[in-house]
Amino acid sequence: RYGVKEEVQDLLIEANLLYWASAMLAYAYEYINKIIAHKGLPKNLPLPRLRFVKAAFAYAKSLSPSIMFSYLLEERIQGSFVKYVHNGGPIPLLEVGEPGHDIAVFLCFTQHLQYIQTEGIAFISDYQG
Repeated sequence: RYGVKEEVQDLLIEANLLYWASAMLAYAYEYINKIIAHKGLPKNLPLPRLRFVKAAFAYAKSLSPSIMFSYLLEERIQGSFVKYVHNGGPIPLLEVGEPGHDIAVFLCFTQHLQYIQTEGIAFISDYQG
């Protein structure tokens, strides 16, 4: 039976994954910024500035010390939903010329960078927004 305890654990895991994904994306930007500072920015290189949604874990307690309800609060995203990279492989889902293709290619690059820099231990997949 899926109860409050399991829900709290699942939401805490999701919040923690979002925290680590944000940190890994920030690391990719730090790496890129070091390269740019050393070699300069190549001409006509699209460098999107992206981030993960802001989120927080919240819970409501009853008068007793037990948790009644738990929530993962995320900021509201305006605009249409776009899936850039599937979790099945590091290939852009958008075709050349489609709006957002340059973002999808950039996100595939960040996956590659994360994979190389963590020696194959971790990378972010299933980019969407």
